Amino acid sequence: MARAVALFRKLGGPDWALSRALLDLAGAIQAQGRIREAEPLLREALGRMPDREGSRYSRAALALRPLADNLTRQGRHAEAEQVLRRLLAATRVPEREDSGIAKHALMDLAWNLAEQRRTAEGEAMMREALGNPPPALDRSPTVYIGRAALGRYLLRKSGDTDGALTELRRVTRAIVAREMVRETAGLLPLYQTTLQLHVEAAWRVAHRRR
Repeated sequence: MARAVALFRKLGGPDWALSRALLDLAGAIQAQGRIREAEPLLREALGRMPDREGSRYSRAALALRPLADNLTRQGRHAEAEQVLRRLLAATRVPEREDSGIAKHALMDLAWNLAEQRRTAEGEAMMREALGNPPPALDRSPTVYIGRAALGRYLLRKSGDTDGALTELRRVTRAIVAREMVRETAGLLPLYQTTLQLHVEAAWRVAHRRR
């Protein structure tokens, strides 16, 4: 991967191609635990990646999330917050149809704020990410994932065990209902994780009421 980056630099190819190579190299370096070494590569990738107005998604957004993750891994949560807010600004433009990226950015920002002890702000972000889906989509896998994430946040960060139990119960029951009619392809890992959180929340509620 390092050779590919060196070749791109030597040939002087398009910035977007070099940016992708830099992102891949940064990812490989970070996977080895060399977090700080990956940061300058991510910043260079971000600087070189053009933002095409009117495209389906912002190219710069592809580099912002990895950079925010890198800063978070370094414990630099305030800096990561600023990067995540840039990501939200880049993906909330309706014509770009970036709702999926924006939802993930909102969730990332929620956990970031929790690390800075701003749990109420984080919870608001998490609920915004979940939104209010129409009835036809209320039982979609995407909504399940959002509700499970909200339940985990309420349990682990906000300390709202009752609220967490409500959300997690909804997810586990809904997935079980789908399994009854064999519609759960790909949902088993989510169900297992959510069930573990559900049991933890239920235990905490029961212990508190003793």
